[in-house]
Order: sequence, then C-alpha cells, then structure tokens
Amino acid sequence: MKTHTIGIFALIGSLVLASATLAQNTSTKASEPAANAKPDTAFIDEGIKAIETEFEAFAKDPAVNKLREKPDYFKDAAGKISEEDLLKMLGKRHNRNPALDAYIKWNLLSLHPTPFSEPNVKQAVKLYRSSVLPPARPGTNADQEMQGILRQVTKENYQQVNSQWDIKVAQSDLMAAPFLDYRDDLYSRLPKTAETFRYAFEDAEGRMTRGYDIKYFLIKLLTDVRSVAAGSNPGQIKQLAAMIQYFSNRPVFSTVYVAIGPKDVKDSSSPLVWKTAKRGFSTRDMELLAKDLQDMASVGF
Repeated sequence: MKTHTIGIFALIGSLVLASATLAQNTSTKASEPAANAKPDTAFIDEGIKAIETEFEAFAKDPAVNKLREKPDYFKDAAGKISEEDLLKMLGKRHNRNPALDAYIKWNLLSLHPTPFSEPNVKQAVKLYRSSVLPPARPGTNADQEMQGILRQVTKENYQQVNSQWDIKVAQSDLMAAPFLDYRDDLYSRLPKTAETFRYAFEDAEGRMTRGYDIKYFLIKLLTDVRSVAAGSNPGQIKQLAAMIQYFSNRPVFSTVYVAIGPKDVKDSSSPLVWKTAKRGFSTRDMELLAKDLQDMASVGF
C-alpha cells in the first residue's frame, strides 16, 4: 500500500511539472521578445528589483510570504512617467519567469492607476490581448493521466491522495494569480465597448480552457455590459445581445478533476471515481441578460 501511495504522488508531481513546463514554453513563444533597453528612470529599475525579491520569497515559501493583493508598489510615484512610457514598459519582457514578469507588470500599472486615455487605447488593447495566460491547472483535460492515478488508488489511501492533490492545485492557483490579476487590471482600464467586451469574453475562454473558474470575472463583465447597454441606442443594444447569445452557446472548455471518492456517495463500497467539474460560461445568466437586452432594444431604451 505504501508503494502504491508513493507511486501516485510521483505521478501527480510529474503531471503538474509537465503542465508547468508546457505552459512555460508556450508563454515564451506568446510573449514579446525581451528588450535590451531598460526604463530610463532609476526608481523604476530599483522597484523592479524589489518586486523580484518579493516574488522570489513568495515562491520559496508561499505559506509565509504573500504576494500583494493590489498592484500598489509604485503608488507613491503615480504620474511620474507618461502613460505612453508606461505602455512601452508593459510591452517589454522584464523577467524570463512569465509569472514574475506578469507580477512586475501588474505593479507597474500603479504608475498610472486610471483608465487608459483615448490616444493609447489601441496599444492598451493590444497588450491585453497578448498578455500571457497562466499554466493549466493540474490535470485539466488530462483524462488519461488522471485515470492512471485513479487505477493506483485504494479505499485505504484515496483520502491521503486527495489531500496531496489539493495541495498541488492550491499551489498552482497561487502561481496563476499574477497572470490573472494583471489581465483583470488591464481589462478594468479599457473603455467599455462592444469590441473590448468581445476580447474580454475571449479572455474568459482562455482562462477556462486552462481550467480556471471565471465566476467573478464573468460577473464583472456582464455587469459592465448591462451598464453600457443602459446608455446605448436600440441598434447597439441588439449588437450586445447578439454577442452575449453567441458566447453563451459556446461549448464547455475543459474538465477539472476535483477529488477521488466513491461513485455512490451513499454507498462507501461503490467503486472509486474522480469527481469532476466543467468549465464553461454560465449559460443561464448570459441567456437571461441577452433576453433583457433584446427587451430593452424592442422598447427603444
């Protein structure tokens, strides 16, 4: 039994490592080439070094060293550089580690904590769309590997395997936070138009494909759509309704493996299976919004 458990943990570890390695390679391709030129402002260089130290401490012991909850490292220097210069910095690669690079860029946003101005919106949208997504959560869409783990599990050790799995997933979520936080803040600074909504829905699809829950991001997005519709003409409202309907009809994007347990929760002797969750848009909420928008358009709001 002990040998089986060790083998299971090794298989889990190799699965997570392979996922992270694949994402690292993909991120390198997706990111813009590293730039030789550094910002001219010395305080930004010093700040980036401090942010790197902060992140490295977190990576070594995330239970003790936490990442920032807000992108506020440069808040006291807000306005010291132009918005154009900030966008140039965001377009550069500051670290080979894509998670650390995202964390640096997220904090650089505190240099201009306001929405992007009209002349810079096009560049800001480009940065939003090209920002790197986090590695896939452990086991996402990895049916063969996950069933391989299940075959080695017994009734005596499956709870221990679940505990180890929970730790792996929690660690993955912590490392994904800089990617998602950076994307969230980029979106929040964009003008709310049909175009940016479409890009935000595509962002949501990318997150779900990698196994992430988009519940709170989707709530924000649908709230923004409803708010913009309230000040739009019937033609624009119909356009928004059609967009919502289109994305609500999109298929499920991934399967997430949650825990192992008896197939029949009321019968502990039943065979062990993986409990899974599907990542897809909240069809009901989106269809309700699409109907509300169509009703608004029909009465000339």
